[in-house]
Amino acid sequence: MSKQTNGDLAPDLIGVCPPKCDLCLRVCPFAVNQLNITQLASQRFQSPAAKQHEAVGFYIENYVGYSEQHRSAGASGGMTTWVLQKLLAQRLVDAVITITSDSKVVDQENNLFCFNEMTTPDEVQAASGSFYYPISLGQQLRHIQELRDDRRYAIVGLPCTLKGVALAMAKLPRLRSSIRFTLGLVCGHLPNFFYTEYLTTLSSGVSKPAKKVHYRIKQSASRANNFCFQSQTENGSGKKLPFHGAVGVVYTSRMFQLNACNYCDDLFAEVADASFMDAWLPEYMGDPNGHSIITVRNPELIKLVEQGITDDSCTLHPLPVEKVFASQESQWLGKSERLRGQIVLAEKEGRKLPPLRQVGNLTDYYRWLVTISAENWLQTNSKNQWQSMKDRPEIFIRKLRLGLLILKINEISSRIIRVGKNPKLIITKLFK
Repeated sequence: MSKQTNGDLAPDLIGVCPPKCDLCLRVCPFAVNQLNITQLASQRFQSPAAKQHEAVGFYIENYVGYSEQHRSAGASGGMTTWVLQKLLAQRLVDAVITITSDSKVVDQENNLFCFNEMTTPDEVQAASGSFYYPISLGQQLRHIQELRDDRRYAIVGLPCTLKGVALAMAKLPRLRSSIRFTLGLVCGHLPNFFYTEYLTTLSSGVSKPAKKVHYRIKQSASRANNFCFQSQTENGSGKKLPFHGAVGVVYTSRMFQLNACNYCDDLFAEVADASFMDAWLPEYMGDPNGHSIITVRNPELIKLVEQGITDDSCTLHPLPVEKVFASQESQWLGKSERLRGQIVLAEKEGRKLPPLRQVGNLTDYYRWLVTISAENWLQTNSKNQWQSMKDRPEIFIRKLRLGLLILKINEISSRIIRVGKNPKLIITKLFK
């Protein structure tokens, strides 16, 4: 996997493959003729204790809350960091593999982040945060496969990354015995390297490489979802950019998005032993410190969490699965209705698709056609335009304003239709 000229992370063929070797295709989460997410998850989590939800997947219990110790530096409520540290402290694993920006270990391809193996709570704490950056796990998996010792690992990753891990574990016994836990991060879609470059230029005011970036700086006087982006270049720290502004426009319009995200139907990281997400629910949105929701599928992690509740090292309470789904419902539209429309378009164009649980639907295709067309256009053209306009961000965004305008008009029209179907919403808004 390497950085492409259009800013994507994609596989490159290096050297000559041995005859009949197709292992890379067998473990690729977006290759054809593989198991779908439900089939993979069933192999691990289907049991009398497990329940199943159409979007969330298998689960034993769901929780919402935070770790006071990890909340300020971590994403949402800091619970991913809490779990990783507990796994190490209780010697359930010998090391965890997650993303870091530590300059001592960042890879040699001039990337800002990389996956790294960590063995101490301090290392895990230093790596806390959110990273909207494409990163390959291949080097760490090769290391585990070649090491051939008895070390036990926990791995943190996005749904697509962990699907690849699950496929690799199914094919390679060494990985299957070494990787004890996978922790998933709920993901609607992922932008490529150009996303960070563009926001760095807006933040710093100059077209220079970032030395460091923060994607989610919490604001004490704002809502939980209005976090800030800030970059640091050789000129110093740039200004903070709230999500409700240029950052949100870029992200929600799918500018710079990886193409694979158009054909992904896993929002909740259903093959992970536990999945972590923001509590985007009205009762928690007003707290800028953030809350985490955890969906737990592994009984060992249920014991870990319940022990944390008992000893007050974290503040959690059970959450109905309907609330878990509601916290990510808008994102689910992209993995269901929008995806079904995208499948129809792909089939019309003769594209090969990975094994998906969603099936193309003409009703969804026509309902989402304007949105899909505008977003696909923005996705492609943002990459093409940025390659030649990295020092002219104001002209770059002008080149894309037609697509952004279409999305805005479509969004307003959809809101008017929703309100028209339920006039009580107007009264609620007026007298709230």
